[in-house]
Amino acid sequence: MSERFVSRATRASRKFRSRRDPIVAGAGSILCPGGAICLEHLGCAQRTWLVVSGPARGQMWDDPRADCLDLRPVVGPGGSTSVNFAAWYLRWLDDAEHAAG
Repeated sequence: MSERFVSRATRASRKFRSRRDPIVAGAGSILCPGGAICLEHLGCAQRTWLVVSGPARGQMWDDPRADCLDLRPVVGPGGSTSVNFAAWYLRWLDDAEHAAG
């Protein structure tokens, strides 16, 4: 392996840790939003949360923060209305049945 590659990899790793460590240290705030339960892991650190308290209670939220995007409500067809838990769960069941054949 070239020294230049190792140096770039080391710098990238340090940069990643410098961004990750404050988040991991704050688990319960940024990593795990208070008042929400993670119901789905979509891979690559992307999750779907059920909000259990506050004004958005009962709504489902996407968590694409691993891609440097903000939390956002899951929306239904047309993108205009927030999806509640019941609608999300029924869609999830339909997808699971379809995948199972």
